[in-house]
Amino acid sequence: METGDSANTGKQKIIPFVTEVARYFMDFLETDFHKVRNPKRQVQYRNKDNLQICIDLSRYVRYSALVWQVIRSGYKADGNGFENDSLDSLKPSCHILKISKALIELIQKQIDIIEPIQIEKLINKFESEISISCTKYEKNSIQAINYSIDGISRIIKEEFISKFIDKIREPLDKLTGSVVDSIYQVEEDLNNILIEPFEDTISTIVNNRQLDIKKDDNKLLHEIFEIEDVKNKLSSFFNGRVQKRSAIPIFSHDLLSTSKGVL
Repeated sequence: METGDSANTGKQKIIPFVTEVARYFMDFLETDFHKVRNPKRQVQYRNKDNLQICIDLSRYVRYSALVWQVIRSGYKADGNGFENDSLDSLKPSCHILKISKALIELIQKQIDIIEPIQIEKLINKFESEISISCTKYEKNSIQAINYSIDGISRIIKEEFISKFIDKIREPLDKLTGSVVDSIYQVEEDLNNILIEPFEDTISTIVNNRQLDIKKDDNKLLHEIFEIEDVKNKLSSFFNGRVQKRSAIPIFSHDLLSTSKGVL
């Protein structure tokens, strides 16, 4: 009859064996009884933020041909880009989307009906944003300036550009093949254009307030966000920039570079 010590010794000897057998069958169960299986290749059309990252290139004949030319050129042995720098041939102007005359006219009509009261309400919100920034960062003018610019940029995008784009979203969607990201890019580009002149003026306003220098801030903001100037910038953007290049970031250098493993 086995003593307690010898029984424990027997259990200790068999435990590693049982563990290995259990792990062996667990591996089979986890891989559906295929010990070695290649990972499933899957095309993802949207990223985790639900932004479209993949589009059908078949409607962009010339661009599609250039993409395949880059792919066939092969990746450099040192892993640093494609052979013969072929990726440089993929530029935003490779495919041109022409806006129809009817769409240009529709956009211009929406620009023409922008009213002074809309600009006035925005400028009041700009002033409020600057006041909040100066209070929040009373002793740090740089942070107050950056916070103001970020806030004003958000207001322009949410309260002005997005509402403007909503009025022409349907025809723009048809033009760009219902690619949501292209509309997003239009909004971003417009926002960058309209916010550009604010940096110097906001710096002046914030510094004046922190030095307790009395100036007409509303007048300064009107000078850089004047209604006719805003309308002209919108018209120039749609009449010039959108006509000359595709609003769709069809293929990026990063996307091709990081896709070498799949290709």
